[in-house]
Amino acid sequence: MKVTSRGLNLVYQVDAFSGDGTTATFTLSQSPFSITEPMVSVDGLFQNPAGYSISGLVTTFTAAPAASTDILIRY
Repeated sequence: MKVTSRGLNLVYQVDAFSGDGTTATFTLSQSPFSITEPMVSVDGLFQNPAGYSISGLVTTFTAAPAASTDILIRY
């Protein structure tokens, strides 16, 4: 999903995933242009960058998100 910011001409990619309680690695749909300011949320709560890392297309959480949680990664 792409999100466009009005008036600023910014386009963000947003990837959505669902937690299962065991998976800690999620693959993004495309390579981020810059991963210095990603926004990662689990069930609507923004995550501290210490709780995940992004390398190439792969986002890895330090602990797997709980089952049935909604994960959004905006970059």
